[in-house]
Amino acid sequence: MFKKITDNIYFYEGVYRDSNTIMVKSLDDVLLIDLGTGNNINMLLNALSQFGIDFQKAHYYFTHSHCDHIGGYSFIYKRANDELVSYLHEAEFNLVNSGDYKHMYCPFYGIVFDGTKITNPVSDGDIIRVGNIELNVIHTPGHTIGSTVLYESKNRVLISGDTIFSNGSVGRWDFITGDKTMLNESLLKLSDLDIEIILSGHMSPALHNGNKIIDFALSRFFD
Repeated sequence: MFKKITDNIYFYEGVYRDSNTIMVKSLDDVLLIDLGTGNNINMLLNALSQFGIDFQKAHYYFTHSHCDHIGGYSFIYKRANDELVSYLHEAEFNLVNSGDYKHMYCPFYGIVFDGTKITNPVSDGDIIRVGNIELNVIHTPGHTIGSTVLYESKNRVLISGDTIFSNGSVGRWDFITGDKTMLNESLLKLSDLDIEIILSGHMSPALHNGNKIIDFALSRFFD
């Protein structure tokens, strides 16, 4: 079940090891952000169907390419009749589309990720438009080299992947392409934004005090 966060942003809680999925819906456009491992993809597709959404008409954005966030895309990509539109930061776009999957940790989740194409690389400062909604792409390396967040300024919403979680913890930096110094710099960049709501890749939403959560993470992990 998708939970309404703002007039255009909805939250679907991931099952077990799945990431959460965020849906942005405006006019006739739908963007789905992160899709979990794929092990529970039918539950997600059923939730979309109940919302009246055809997964083949949606676009897809991935905050990074760990398989608990992007694995579900492999399942739906192979079910689609036409090529799906998808987005991933250019650093990991090149890895995934070249078939270099070792940084994705898919075997840990029992996922085979192959024959799946990401169509659009993104970079820092890009804008993803969903109907009349603008989402700002912010590159936040640290958890992975290509980690990004999406920022919706009108409602002060940060869709944060695993860069920062709603309880003030942060994504691990000891995986392949992770880096603690980069993560510190990424959080400092986010601290300059005006943030109220944090929708992270795991855990429940934080509906208030987003900037305080980021400040807490900086003091907890990087002082």
